[in-house]
Amino acid sequence: MKRYKSLLSLKWVAALLLVVGFVSCADEEIISGKTDVIEGIETEINLAFTSATPSVQTRGALDVKQEYKVYNLYVFVFDKAGRKEYGHLFELNATNSDDQFFDVHEKENSGDATTSGKIKMKISSGEKRIYAVANVPAGDSHASLLNDLEGIDDIEGLENNVVISTKIVDRPNDRLVMSGWVKNSLQSGTDPEGYCVINPSGTNNISTIKLVRVDARVTFNISLDKQSDRTNIIEKSFTPLKFIVKNVPTKAYLYGKADNELVSDCEYFSSNNGEFANFETKDENGVSSFTFYMMENKQSTTGLADYDQREKEKKKPLNDGYEYAPATATLVEMTGSYYEKYTDRDGSIKERHADVKYTVHLGYVKGDANDFRCQRNTTYIYNVYVQTVDKIRLEVTSYNDGQGTTQEEQPGAEGDIIETDKFYQFDSHFDHTMVVFKKSDIEGRAGFRVKTPFDDGYYFIEDESGMVPANARPVSEAKDYKWVKFIRHEKNRTNRRYYYKTDSYANHVPSKAITIDELLKELHTTNETVGASSVYDTKGQAVYTMYIDEFYYPCDPRNGYYGERDGNGNLTAQAKAKEGTDFWKQFVNQPNREVHILCNTQFSEDRESSLTTSAVMVSQRSIKTFYNEKAGSDLKTAWGLETVNETGKIDKPDSNPWSTSNSAKNGLWNFFQQSNNFRTSSWSNYISYSVKEDKNGIHDYMSTSLNKKDKLLYACLQRNRDDNGNGRIDADEVKWYPAAIDQYTDIWVGRAALPIETYLYSNEIPTSQGYRRYLSSDGKELYAEEGSSIGSFGFVYANSIWSTNDKIEKKYDYRCLRNLGRKTNKPSSAEDKSQHYVTQNGNTLTLTYMKSESLRSGDNYMKSEITSHDESSNLNRPYTAFEFRTELVYKDRNDEKWSWKEINTLINNNPTDSPCAKFNRGLGADEPKWRLPNQRELSLMTSNYGSWSGQSYVQSRTGSSLPVKRKDNNGYSGGYADNKPFVTLATNEFKGPVRCVRDVK
Repeated sequence: MKRYKSLLSLKWVAALLLVVGFVSCADEEIISGKTDVIEGIETEINLAFTSATPSVQTRGALDVKQEYKVYNLYVFVFDKAGRKEYGHLFELNATNSDDQFFDVHEKENSGDATTSGKIKMKISSGEKRIYAVANVPAGDSHASLLNDLEGIDDIEGLENNVVISTKIVDRPNDRLVMSGWVKNSLQSGTDPEGYCVINPSGTNNISTIKLVRVDARVTFNISLDKQSDRTNIIEKSFTPLKFIVKNVPTKAYLYGKADNELVSDCEYFSSNNGEFANFETKDENGVSSFTFYMMENKQSTTGLADYDQREKEKKKPLNDGYEYAPATATLVEMTGSYYEKYTDRDGSIKERHADVKYTVHLGYVKGDANDFRCQRNTTYIYNVYVQTVDKIRLEVTSYNDGQGTTQEEQPGAEGDIIETDKFYQFDSHFDHTMVVFKKSDIEGRAGFRVKTPFDDGYYFIEDESGMVPANARPVSEAKDYKWVKFIRHEKNRTNRRYYYKTDSYANHVPSKAITIDELLKELHTTNETVGASSVYDTKGQAVYTMYIDEFYYPCDPRNGYYGERDGNGNLTAQAKAKEGTDFWKQFVNQPNREVHILCNTQFSEDRESSLTTSAVMVSQRSIKTFYNEKAGSDLKTAWGLETVNETGKIDKPDSNPWSTSNSAKNGLWNFFQQSNNFRTSSWSNYISYSVKEDKNGIHDYMSTSLNKKDKLLYACLQRNRDDNGNGRIDADEVKWYPAAIDQYTDIWVGRAALPIETYLYSNEIPTSQGYRRYLSSDGKELYAEEGSSIGSFGFVYANSIWSTNDKIEKKYDYRCLRNLGRKTNKPSSAEDKSQHYVTQNGNTLTLTYMKSESLRSGDNYMKSEITSHDESSNLNRPYTAFEFRTELVYKDRNDEKWSWKEINTLINNNPTDSPCAKFNRGLGADEPKWRLPNQRELSLMTSNYGSWSGQSYVQSRTGSSLPVKRKDNNGYSGGYADNKPFVTLATNEFKGPVRCVRDVK
């Protein structure tokens, strides 16, 4: 981050925890020494193994049992010279008498001993070297490993074997490749790895192979550091946005080599196909996290003395790599938004906002600035604390080397910083607020800065000579600033003094609204007379209602038309001619658009950072959607949602207010049906212009005269606007509407493509208050804490909770949606809606138009049963396409059913016992396999298909992450009740068959 005369550099706080895998156990030996070595006698031995992996468990990582699990073990026996004598793949659950796994103890929880077991094998006696490789072939990568091992003839071939990974940083098929060799206390310092002596006597003790993972596991946690050495900070917040992992190697040696020995011709890739992904989880302490796995990347350099050198970029040419870091060292980039309110030196209250990017190269263990390594069989935890916008501190701690602390500035932090007198944050829908400009703040400020998907510039009002500051452009060049408009309030006269009215907003009358450049000219008026005609009142203030348009562009503003409307509120002919059918793809999921009014801007030399000081800053979130905005031209329409509910929860209705026919998929249709198409309705019946006191940031413009039953119906109306100012609710003015139940389910299915702020439920909600209920426009209830569980109207479960716990808030949440790409807002029928992101073909569902962040794709398909997981896991994502079987599978011939716990315990103990396994006969090793569905797949099936032969409960593979549910080993079931789809968090009482699914490549 660059320095400015008026601002210190942007900084951040990070802490790194490193855990290296280890096992402590007493080795039992095969023989007691090298004397009297007898060669060539066939001997049966017992060989033990342990899965030596780190014990720290984090969200996003594999389940404890699966991360430690040994499914098979390929054992090599070489003679002392290194020639292969024996090679065999032992299968954990095989019935073959040659595969003698026994005494297996699996690690179930973080505090348990590591997974261990024994195998029986017959080999010849004598001096040997014994090696083993676990989990061959791996489920999600290294598919050719078995063939490679079969072709190895000597130790050199084994040690030089290269494992090749697919280009993904999660492990959906859970089989982590491990390698190791025999270790015993009798080995001398000169004995080679794996050396032992096999005694041909009748009794043989056991030597141990200690397995280590080829992968490293890396977790990043980022949160706001609530402590600060700046006493003038009143309030601050930090919102993590996206991350990407760069320079991830595709190759590593099966057995580790010396430091810095890299695989030649290794290819490096970036996570998520080179796209930034959203943070995965947020806990009750406000910590946002993501976890990934990667091959080791052991790199280092020399000559670095301080941490700040690690992230220093080359500036000539601009930002062309790093000055000192190795070119292919693995790094993580994270973006976020920082805000603080503080007291300035003159006592005035000001606000600061910064969009930042943090870059962190992996390594820096033990405070070594030259260390860029990420080593196999190691768990790294990076705790990143954002302290202030202008200060960082780097704390580094490791479990195996004690604690150490250093304090450095961080050049890996870049961003645009804004210091403003007043900061206004809006969501993506229409909004308004009251703004007060002081005449004393106007002098010397005549510019504004715009930053949108279509404009990024600093513009200035020309003076009488036509001059514009050197670092600004004339307003005539601005393309996208008309989304903010102002209407001046009226004044009251009291004892020859004039004061602006501030108890009500100025009504939206398009003819009275002025744009920012017109506002600046008005504020710079030379009229000093105090009176009705003056811009300023007796206090020297000018009061306006600031109207913010929705973050929606009917046409490209760069073509000269923002979306101008005529006197009736309709698009002008010129603007309509420029309207694009799928132009929405260019403005959804974008960073906040901003305007800084009465400002000055300075840029750093490399233009990666800027400093803007302004009187007023307006920041508006874009419409968010899980639809893939990069899809082809066949995707014309979609729908999106607001980021948060700014207007607060609503009271529980006393009875069902939805008496008309409703759609589970079309919330806008429900809206018009229930409102009787707003016949003769006026905006004033539902929306009030009175200024209400904001409580906890809630902006509620609904009329207080509305009944409980009306509030959901009209809650989203306040996201809309009387565009033409005629006072009537015209059909085309209703753009934002409450979600239908399947649309809530869709938000859950696509959640990974949405920022954490947008989540319907976040783990930051305290456990005791952890119930979050959403009302849909078709009279259903979403249990957001369970992902996509659905309840019918009546709120039976919720009411039972409320009746026994007075501490739980008895209100409902909701979320408002907006159709994208549709020129006509009012639907003609329930089927008149935006395109579905799912394409159906028989029993196959293809998520054609969903963003890749929400999916598994490419090589990330399931080659076996999904490992046990909860609803927050990456494993609870659908593949790009999947199919399901029509027939249901029962426990026995009498159609007996399983509980969720029964069927999942069966599969956990032995995946080949899955009732879906019988359908895999004849399928190739690399083909997707039949298995139990996960919860999201279950949700997609129930919302997209009709009745499943009357079966109420079909079990899934997904368990619950909620502490109160997890202790009972509860998981998700779904199906149809009374021919209506549902998903629920089942108990043992909810029994059902299995409907098998598999990914479709």
